[in-house]
Amino acid sequence: WRQVKLGEISLSVRNGYSHKPDAKSGTRIFRISAVRPMELASDGVRYLSGSSADYNTFLAVAGDVLFTRYNGSRDYVGVCAVVPTGLPPTVYPDKLIRVRVPHDQLLPAFLVIAASTGEGRDFIESMIRTTAGQSGVSGTDIKAIPLSIPPMADQIRIVDEVDRHLSIIREIEAEVDNSLRRSRALRQSVL
Repeated sequence: WRQVKLGEISLSVRNGYSHKPDAKSGTRIFRISAVRPMELASDGVRYLSGSSADYNTFLAVAGDVLFTRYNGSRDYVGVCAVVPTGLPPTVYPDKLIRVRVPHDQLLPAFLVIAASTGEGRDFIESMIRTTAGQSGVSGTDIKAIPLSIPPMADQIRIVDEVDRHLSIIREIEAEVDNSLRRSRALRQSVL
């Protein structure tokens, strides 16, 4: 496997748009809470005035990997997710870092797995700094994430296997949530 730092292979590592949402509708901008470990809540948005063309350089596109830059909880600092296809034009805010990689060398989904587990996550944890109650990492820290990049066929196989396991976990979580809701409803009806 090829050993690199993320910055050596990435096409772009960039902080997001720095102005606060200022409208009830218009151009979508992700909330920082939209990025959770290995998941992107594509509906976790607020709005900016103006058209998406006004924010062209800060639009997230399919295959971008978004990392959280700051958060009040260390557990959510440096977590990342892939921007899916079919997303309406959406700006990423300055609390997120966008990473673009050459898809013929590194699958974005594989990058998310590598940065969310093992050596990658351990490295991010070691780089987190806390100031005034906010924990954070910088773009320089993200660029320094060590990666072991397997051949493309192995990346595809690993991503498929992780997706399969995460799908099973999500189904079980949904069943547990449904059971808890039923349990609360039954408890209320008994009272």
